[in-house]
Amino acid sequence: GIITPFMVLLFFRYPVRLSRFAVFLTLLATSVFGLTMTIIPLVYLGNLNERPRYALVYRVTDYEPGECFCGCSYFISAASLIRISAIGFGVTFSSCLSAFRCLKGLRR
Repeated sequence: GIITPFMVLLFFRYPVRLSRFAVFLTLLATSVFGLTMTIIPLVYLGNLNERPRYALVYRVTDYEPGECFCGCSYFISAASLIRISAIGFGVTFSSCLSAFRCLKGLRR
């Protein structure tokens, strides 16, 4: 219970420095998210049985006994996994650069 009031007092005393520190922590969390977004699709790319699936479901209207729903499930394609991994790499790279720039601003 003492950390929150202490941080509020520090924020009122050093608002710019603590704002930069909060941005730095947020960018570090974003880089961890991007790293996760990079690694997990690469793992799925190597293991077909663990790859996520999606389904297409449709209604058959001219079925005699009544209404029927049919569907097929498919694996997510390798190209989609590579695209997701590339986006994750971009997020990681961008957030790390911004975090180090923010860290440089904290030294002043």
